[in-house]
Amino acid sequence: MHSGSARLATGLLLLAGLWIFVYWWWPSAPPVTFAGPEHAGAATGGSRSGGEAPESPDGGAGLRPEPEPVRPEPAKPERVEPVPPAVIPPEFFDHTVARGETLEDVSKRYFGTTRHAGAIARSNPLLSPANIREGRVIRVPRDPENIQGIPTAPEPEPPAKRTYVVKAGDSLSKISKAMYGTTRHARLIFEANRDQLKDEDSISLGQTLVIPPEPKE
Repeated sequence: MHSGSARLATGLLLLAGLWIFVYWWWPSAPPVTFAGPEHAGAATGGSRSGGEAPESPDGGAGLRPEPEPVRPEPAKPERVEPVPPAVIPPEFFDHTVARGETLEDVSKRYFGTTRHAGAIARSNPLLSPANIREGRVIRVPRDPENIQGIPTAPEPEPPAKRTYVVKAGDSLSKISKAMYGTTRHARLIFEANRDQLKDEDSISLGQTLVIPPEPKE
């Protein structure tokens, strides 16, 4: 009886030892998983050795590609608009046609002559002289010679300022003779240089004098 119990206990111990050996020391197969290839790493032990992140398809370690630098657009050259010629704009006032009135009558009324009837007609291009009737409002030019604007001539540029450096033996009369061909403009030179001359005899060697334009006779 005791020998049977001993054999049973010995068999249980051997079975337990075999089970421990198989469980802890026998190489085990990876667990069965139904995840896709991208999750295979998690089923077989998680991340790679060393905790490294999986490499991106382009070979980098998960780094984003650097964006391309933004190149500024080339500046467009400024367009210089041509300056239109200056004009004197025309001016008009309204006139209500009276009974039996003609364009000649309107011209006579405002300008004292009938010869500006054509200017009044040109000021009303949609109006036919035959259609003038009582109560109609027409335009009358303030200046019969200015119906569409009169271009103005550009102002002439002022002449360049001339100067003269005083030499030994000079006087305003001699300078006037040299610059204008006459001694009559000595006073003119003095008036143009009052800021540096006390009188007509106070010029000094090396002094720079302004020579004004010659007055027109």
